Amino acid sequence: MDVLNYLSKLATGYHSKSISISGIDVKYKFYGKPVPFDPIGMLRELQYKSQEPTAHRVELYVPPRDMADNKLIIGGKLSPVVIADVKLDRCRIKVIRAVTTHNKLRYSRYEFFTNGRIMAVFQRAYDYGKSFDKLLTEIASCSDTSDYNGTALLKGVHTSGQYILGEVFGHTQLWLVFNPEALEAAQQQILVTSNNTRDQKHFQ
Repeated sequence: MDVLNYLSKLATGYHSKSISISGIDVKYKFYGKPVPFDPIGMLRELQYKSQEPTAHRVELYVPPRDMADNKLIIGGKLSPVVIADVKLDRCRIKVIRAVTTHNKLRYSRYEFFTNGRIMAVFQRAYDYGKSFDKLLTEIASCSDTSDYNGTALLKGVHTSGQYILGEVFGHTQLWLVFNPEALEAAQQQILVTSNNTRDQKHFQ
């Protein structure tokens, strides 16, 4: 995050809104047009997809945290446009959303923090899947195999427990999980806290 840009935006008018998602209050700070996203749904979806048996699995010899410093994460430090804050019984989740353009493609990036420490990053390239092959090449360069069976969901796992999840879901998408223990604890807290009803989303 660019701290100077963040402070500048904060001083000139970040706005605040709250939304209830499955009985969990999510507080947002945003700059410009309010485009709230669903961090609860994103973490639920990650939990489901990370256990998908049809995902093509490879073993990584480089942890995702080190891979993120290479070519997988686009844009480096970016100024946030939306910040979501989720307070659960045993942890607090903060998600920072930023957007950028790289090689004429628009990207959005979400950084997930728990209790002040980063646990995961989600990145989407608005490319209709065109850069997925390039993503596979980068992942294969850090894995024990270049074999790929053509599925649109690829999971790379390191011995540390860190993992990545790449897929085409309309666009090229990538999860990098740096702290799987914290992520699992947060996902379990969401499961316990949620009222298990259809999502009711409204501004307060």
